[in-house]
Amino acid sequence: MGLQIFRSHLHARAEVTRKTVQGLLSLVESERNGDQVARSLLHSLLRMLHDLGMYGVQHDGGGGGGAAGGGGGAAGGGAAGTQGVAGTQGAPQFEAQFLAATTTYYEAEAAAQLQARDVPSYLQHVRTRLQQEEQRVVHYLHLGTRKPLLQVALNDAVANPNPNPDPSPTPRP
Repeated sequence: MGLQIFRSHLHARAEVTRKTVQGLLSLVESERNGDQVARSLLHSLLRMLHDLGMYGVQHDGGGGGGAAGGGGGAAGGGAAGTQGVAGTQGAPQFEAQFLAATTTYYEAEAAAQLQARDVPSYLQHVRTRLQQEEQRVVHYLHLGTRKPLLQVALNDAVANPNPNPDPSPTPRP
C-alpha cells in the first residue's frame, strides 16, 4: 500500500523521477571515468526504482529478481512482479536510458581509444571494460541488465567501433 502511494506521488511529480534517473546515470558515468562512487547508494536507489516498477527489466529470463548487491542479494517482497503494475506507463524506465547512455559512452570511447592504441592494447582495454561492467551488475544493477549491458558494451567497443563518429556517409566521387 505504501509503495503504491509513493509511486503515485512520483508519477505526479515526473520531474523528480527524471532528475533521479539523470543523477544515477551521471554517477555511473563518473564511475566509468574512474571516480569513486557510493555503490551502496546506487544499489539502494536502483532497487527502489525496480520495486516501484520504474527500472524497466522486461527480459529477466528467470535470473532472479532484484539487484545483486553487497549485503543481501535480491530485492525482496515480490518486487519482480511490479514491472507490469498499472500506472507505470510513461514513467522513465531506467534501464532503457542506461543502455542508451552506455551506447553513447562506449561509441565515444571506442573512437578515441582506437586512435590512441594498437590493436592488442585496445582489446585488453575492452576486456577490462567488460569486467568493469560485470562488476556494476554484481554491485548495483539488476541481474536482468547483465546480458543487454554486455551486448551493448561489446557491440560498441568491438563489433562496430567507429573511429569517425560522424554518422553521415562520406560521398564517393
